[in-house]
Amino acid sequence: MFQIAAGLFQNTSNFDGGAPGDPLATKFRTQPAFRRAYWCALLDAANGPMVPATFNARVDLIADALTANSITVNSTQLEQVKTYVSDRRNFILTQANAAYAAIGFALSGSSTLTDDDGNLTLTGTAPANVKTIRINGMDYTPVWTSETAWSLPLTLYSANNTLTVLGIDYFGQITGSFPVTITVTGPPPLPPVKINEWMADNNSASGFADPADGNYEDWFELHNSGTAPVNLTGFYLTDTTARVNQFQIPFGTTIPVGGWLLVWADNEPLQNGITPGQLHTNFRLSAAGDQIALYTPDGTLVDLVNFGVQTANQSQGRYPDGSLMIVAPVATPGRRNALTPRIVVLEDLGAGGIQVVYSTEPTHSYQLETSTDLQIWANWGAPITATGPSISAILPASETRRFWRARLCP
Repeated sequence: MFQIAAGLFQNTSNFDGGAPGDPLATKFRTQPAFRRAYWCALLDAANGPMVPATFNARVDLIADALTANSITVNSTQLEQVKTYVSDRRNFILTQANAAYAAIGFALSGSSTLTDDDGNLTLTGTAPANVKTIRINGMDYTPVWTSETAWSLPLTLYSANNTLTVLGIDYFGQITGSFPVTITVTGPPPLPPVKINEWMADNNSASGFADPADGNYEDWFELHNSGTAPVNLTGFYLTDTTARVNQFQIPFGTTIPVGGWLLVWADNEPLQNGITPGQLHTNFRLSAAGDQIALYTPDGTLVDLVNFGVQTANQSQGRYPDGSLMIVAPVATPGRRNALTPRIVVLEDLGAGGIQVVYSTEPTHSYQLETSTDLQIWANWGAPITATGPSISAILPASETRRFWRARLCP
């Protein structure tokens, strides 16, 4: 620890250390975020266990314990250890003071801003112990452009915005704060994200279990129908418009172009991060009827659905994806919505066989099934992935079974 501290800080401009030619070491020492984290760890040590009163008392306790067990303690060496640690602490503090002299948590420029489109970047400075930046309750990880400077892009959807910006350290404590007032003369359009499908009465018969814990819980999905990814960092989800900020979407949550975000309404937010690409809210849905709403970080409504009494294992949603029409599709959490496939053509071609055409939704797989009594169904052929609005199959002319259907595969 102390040898590393000495080596890395002998040249504070490049963290030369003992191996200046090591390419991996070079990558580390040229990354501002790493340099800040290293400074922070050293300062935590220097201002904690290395404080002379703390360290010396601990060493004395160890020496007393050794003496009590008839082990001789060399008092001269004991004092040398104390002096060595004290010297290393002073060295660390001297180097840190040189690197972060008079650096506080602050905004670059004016705290009263005007922006024309709502897409802007805040910049400022921060001491080594600042890990994240909290704006109106949401923690953001900034881009560290140097050991002391940060940059944070924001999108604001309201014309008038009052922000409280906090510097948060590695222990979750506030190290500094400042207010920012931003007027947006031309707020951007709301993101093209819709609450696309939901199931508020889910049990094991549905086959849709939460991969985080294996339980069958309420779920809904968000769909991005736009031509660009949508970053939902800081947006809110709720099951009541009376509490706009019920659940804040975590940092870095993005829906790709034409993609979906599966959200488990299971009141288990601590499960966030277990399954990539899925969220867990701090509320559940009611099978007796409920609502789901999505809001921007400033409380502007993006989308809202109200639904009545739900049927077990039956989803509701928009068809086609993102449209205004609410239907009862086949449940497809996190995928393109699809209706129950229908046989649209069943034609006897004589010696050419029997043609079956059934409706499909692109990207989904379908299984053709047949029966003689409408009770027992058997697969015919292998599942087929649809590339268009229908799939056509030719059955042998010798086929005598009379009933056919297509099934959407899970």
